Amino acid sequence: MNKDQAAIVLIIMVVTILFLVTLWESIQKCADWESHICGGYKTRPCYILLRRVSRLCSNLAECVFAVFALCVMIVVSGLSLRSQQKNVDETMYLRVETDRNSYAPGEEVRISITYVNDQKVDVFLSSLSYSLEISNQNEVVLIVTVHQTGEGPVRVQSFSELFVSSYSWNQKGMDRGQVQRNRYTIKVCLLDSTICGATTIDTR
Repeated sequence: MNKDQAAIVLIIMVVTILFLVTLWESIQKCADWESHICGGYKTRPCYILLRRVSRLCSNLAECVFAVFALCVMIVVSGLSLRSQQKNVDETMYLRVETDRNSYAPGEEVRISITYVNDQKVDVFLSSLSYSLEISNQNEVVLIVTVHQTGEGPVRVQSFSELFVSSYSWNQKGMDRGQVQRNRYTIKVCLLDSTICGATTIDTR
């Protein structure tokens, strides 16, 4: 648990305590209310009525507390899952690199794809097949799927890297026409995994 998550949990705990204190004071006021109004006479109709109101307050308080506790549990679980996903994304990813940052129109863009495993355990990939998507801020200009066959799962040892593939782009889109000068994002994802990586280039 990082500092931000610890601060959020602390805030939730403080709010929970304040909520319980307020709830307890409300229940006590219900009890005092029935005692003062009815003057302590338990046979009076008003006592019977207010007693029922007090019990209703108590039952309602229990329901509200249960719902509040459930909400707190959902929030904490969500933070935990988000943290785990964030840690996975930071320790397993595809590093997508190009030979340069900017290119003249029509120049070949050489793309290198590497799987990075910064975890303490080995990772087994069912395949190294991947999809490659190139887009600018307005549209996707190219989508390519590359299938790489191999025998059995691919093992990536802990704290190591594995070269996946290289790809050359001739700066032509899916319509086989030359793309315009722009900034392009190259995103690569393994087909049998949620592991992705991206980089950007400029054409001038």
